[in-house]
Amino acid sequence: MLSSGDDAPERDPKNFNLSASNDGQNWTVLTSITNYVMAPTPRKSTFAFSFDNTTPYRYYRFNVTANNGAGLIQMSELRLLELPQ
Repeated sequence: MLSSGDDAPERDPKNFNLSASNDGQNWTVLTSITNYVMAPTPRKSTFAFSFDNTTPYRYYRFNVTANNGAGLIQMSELRLLELPQ
């Protein structure tokens, strides 16, 4: 789950991915999102993304490759949750 920040929509992540690793050196991309738009929803809104993964990992990396044009990136929260089966 990803929650937007409280002020500038141009700072919201637009293109991002979540990668995982067991050694901190070799990374597997678990999911990629492109051209995502959080605005014009109210600021500090939470968005859920799901993907399939059955491999346990020790490390996770959230990588923002583009935002909506600002020089900074903002978000208020990132949560990784395991959904019940």
